[in-house]
Amino acid sequence: MYISSIFVLLLQVIVDIIFDLEFNLYGYFKEGIDLVAFVTFLALYPAFSVCYLNYFPFNKPLVRKVVYILTTSIFCIVYEYLSIKSGYFYHNKWNLWYSAVSYPALLGFMAWHLSTIRWIINKDYK
Repeated sequence: MYISSIFVLLLQVIVDIIFDLEFNLYGYFKEGIDLVAFVTFLALYPAFSVCYLNYFPFNKPLVRKVVYILTTSIFCIVYEYLSIKSGYFYHNKWNLWYSAVSYPALLGFMAWHLSTIRWIINKDYK
């Protein structure tokens, strides 16, 4: 699970560099490079990914997995909205509809990544 959390953190940093600094779509606190935002990434994203993946219903039916991903996506959108209102996050050319499309794909990818890592580990030990 920690490998997936580190992967998610790395992916987040790369995406934020491209979307924030290169395309100026969104950002954290203020425009440009911000050390406070980077330190926040180090705490927030790994903690979220560990909680999300820890409770993911891997051995349940597909419907339960989809409901879990959609419920978590709604939570993320509400969190993003509140982050915008509080000044932690800002949108320039981005909006919540883009996030609504992105979150289910990213959350599904996170679960797939951990599943793949577990499969590789189990395959190597058998």
